[in-house]
Amino acid sequence: MTLSSATPWVAAGVAATVVIVILAVFLTTGGGSGGAQFGDHWHASLNISVCGGPNYTIPEPRILPGLHSHSDNVIHIEPRRPGESGGNASLDTFFESNGLRVEADLIAIPGDPVIRNGEPCDDGEPGRLRVLVNGSEVAEFLSYLPQDGDRVELIFD
Repeated sequence: MTLSSATPWVAAGVAATVVIVILAVFLTTGGGSGGAQFGDHWHASLNISVCGGPNYTIPEPRILPGLHSHSDNVIHIEPRRPGESGGNASLDTFFESNGLRVEADLIAIPGDPVIRNGEPCDDGEPGRLRVLVNGSEVAEFLSYLPQDGDRVELIFD
């Protein structure tokens, strides 16, 4: 084998190595953001309250996504694929993968009517959806990346 015939194979080998390294970094870091990574097993408490009513418990799904609950008012954060890790390990991913529709101004709990900001609670006052993390309101809560030990509260009041 001459140098000129080996050059394409060397270039292909280097290119394949670079692609493998980039793919490995992406898959193990979820894109490099501050959310949970593959191998993490975090827990954040979850309280969902509508108009002062009892805490809504999210049922355990038949097939567990990486972000799930076991009907225990806890967000279990165990990313299993890129769509659930890093910057994707968000509250929005949790809500979607567990059958809740939550937007900035509404919450839809399976089996209950959609509740929108401005709709009255039992006291006749217009309600508003707020999300607190560790006691502080989070405006852009759908993109929030829950951390181990967080206390997450969805409150419509």
